[in-house]
Amino acid sequence: MVAAPLVPNGSTGATPYEQEVKLEKLFGELQAGFTKMEGIADPNKQGNILKDLTNKMQEAKSLIKEFEQEARTDNMPAAELTSRKKGLVQQLNEYIAKKKELGNDIAGRKELIGAAKRGDGPKDYNNMDTTQLIVEGRKKIKESDESLIRSEKLVAETIEIGTKTAEKLDDQTKQLERVVDDLDQIHFSMKKAQKIIRDITRGIATDKAIMGFIMLLLMGVVVIIVLKIAHIPKSASTASPPPPPPPPTGRRMLGYRAPTLAHPHYTIE
Repeated sequence: MVAAPLVPNGSTGATPYEQEVKLEKLFGELQAGFTKMEGIADPNKQGNILKDLTNKMQEAKSLIKEFEQEARTDNMPAAELTSRKKGLVQQLNEYIAKKKELGNDIAGRKELIGAAKRGDGPKDYNNMDTTQLIVEGRKKIKESDESLIRSEKLVAETIEIGTKTAEKLDDQTKQLERVVDDLDQIHFSMKKAQKIIRDITRGIATDKAIMGFIMLLLMGVVVIIVLKIAHIPKSASTASPPPPPPPPTGRRMLGYRAPTLAHPHYTIE
C-alpha cells in the first residue's frame, strides 16, 4: 500500500509507504512536543506531555514493524528495506534518548520540590539561636532513635527469619539423610533379591538337567525291554519239526539191523 509521494530518510526517490508518511507526521509531533516542554517550568505539566510523547513513540514503533512486514510482502530488495528501516529507527531512537533524559530531569526536580515542602532541605544552623539549636538537636536525636528502633526491629525480624530458615534447612537435611538411608536399604534389598533369583534360576536349571537325565534313563530302559521282548524265540510246541534223517544206502553195514515193525504175528530179522 503506497501513499502520496514523499521521500523518506535513507531512500533515493522511492515512493514512500503509508506507514512512512505516518511516521514522518509522528516525528514532527514529537519534535514539537519536546520543544514545548522546554518552555514549561512545572514538572507535573512536563510529565503529562512526556506521557503523551511516550504513547506516540510506541505508535511509531508499531508503524515501523508494519512497514517492514508490508515491504517484505511486496518483495522489496533487502538493501533498500534495510536502508529505509535504519533511517526510521535512528530518528525514533533519538527521540527515545531525549525522552529518557527529560524524564530523569523531571524526576529529580519533583524530588527536590517534595523535599522542600517537607522541610528536609539544608538548614542554616549558623543563624539559629541556642533554643532553636537545642530543639533541632532533640528532633534529630529523636529521629535517630526512631531509625535505630526500626533498624533493631528489622534486625530482630531478620534473625528470626534466619533462625526459622535454618531450622527448616536442618529438618530438610535430616529428611534427605533418611531418604538416602532408605535408598541404600532399597539398593541392598534389590541386590539380595537378585542374588536369590539367580540361585533359584540355577536350582531350576539343575533340576531340569536331572529330570532330563532321568527321562533319558527311563527311555533307555524301555527301549531295552522292547528289544528283549522282540528277540525271544518261539516255544517248542509251535516250533517246526526237525528234518528227517537221510535214507539208508544199498550197502548194509556190519552190525546194522533193520528196524522192526511192531506186528503181533511176525518179526523180520
